[in-house]
Amino acid sequence: MAEVVFDRVSKRYDDVVAIDALTLTIASGEMVTLLGPSGCGKSTVLRMLAGLTMPDSGRMLINGRDVGGLTPGERDIAMVFQSYALYPHMTVAQNIAYPLRKRGVGRAERLRRVRALAETLQIAPLLDRRPAQLSGGQQQRVALGRAMVRDPSVFLFDEPLSNLDAKLRAHMRGELIDLHRRLGRTMLYVTHDQLEAMTMATRIAVMADGALQQYGTPADIYERPANRFVAGFVGTPAMALIDGALLFQENRAILGIGGLTVDLGIRRFRDRPVGTWQVTVGIRPEDVTVGDGPFAARIGAVEPIGHETILTLETGGARLCARIAGSSLAAVGETVRFALRQHRLHFFDADSGRRIDEIGLAAVDGKAM
Repeated sequence: MAEVVFDRVSKRYDDVVAIDALTLTIASGEMVTLLGPSGCGKSTVLRMLAGLTMPDSGRMLINGRDVGGLTPGERDIAMVFQSYALYPHMTVAQNIAYPLRKRGVGRAERLRRVRALAETLQIAPLLDRRPAQLSGGQQQRVALGRAMVRDPSVFLFDEPLSNLDAKLRAHMRGELIDLHRRLGRTMLYVTHDQLEAMTMATRIAVMADGALQQYGTPADIYERPANRFVAGFVGTPAMALIDGALLFQENRAILGIGGLTVDLGIRRFRDRPVGTWQVTVGIRPEDVTVGDGPFAARIGAVEPIGHETILTLETGGARLCARIAGSSLAAVGETVRFALRQHRLHFFDADSGRRIDEIGLAAVDGKAM
């Protein structure tokens, strides 16, 4: 196992900042996902740690050793690519054994380790086949076997499941989770798929425009997004982000969003003065209850997905989503009543986009509002 540290690592391509002073520590044995949209720099981070791309500044350490001057082969890492990168002219056994042969491991030991891994990955009957004779899931297992056979300190995964169909991706997610549990190795996993990140990671590093936006557990990222970008990126359906204003009075706050007026009651403000604060309010679909409540909205869309139905609600120029358990008879154009779980609202400063932690939950007669 190995701790991995990025210490103010930066990378530019001409005038484009690919990575901006990344500082990140991955504890020994963790599985950390780099999550973000295409072009955010997450694959560049992986390639720099692997030694395939050189940073312009900063340090990268594995178990306290600066690896910036080491070749890829000297870094004790293994990388699994999106394309699998298997040698088409080699058999499965030869592909898996290749890293050992390059290091001069004897034939008998190579065969022993390949066969043991093939049993672990359930590909023992495939050892004499070539990659073209394998399915996508089988090729992925061979790529994993080639990475595992060296027993590296750190595994790097660059969107390894993106070429698989939905059913196989779900299966392989489970296998990778189990693999991490059994090996206990440090793993860095790049993905743009938030479901992969939320289900597989010990911690998630959310990136945008080459900069780290938030680093925390999946629960942290979902429950307390650090800024507007994280709030809108993580969650399906996405969190509704609605511009509004908070009017502070002596002992309460009134929220105005999308033509709605919400009395937030007695709250802690950390000495926030009386006046108005321009904010963006985040509302997750599960925090909108439909059927009764003080507000009215027109249904703009109905999306039945089996175990639940997603409703798009339109009110005063604002749009938000709500989850309804099971199927629903709601129709587009219908007017419904709804309420908001006020203690679950997220607040972001309108100018900076940063989360407003000054507004915390207060207690009324010892109970959460």
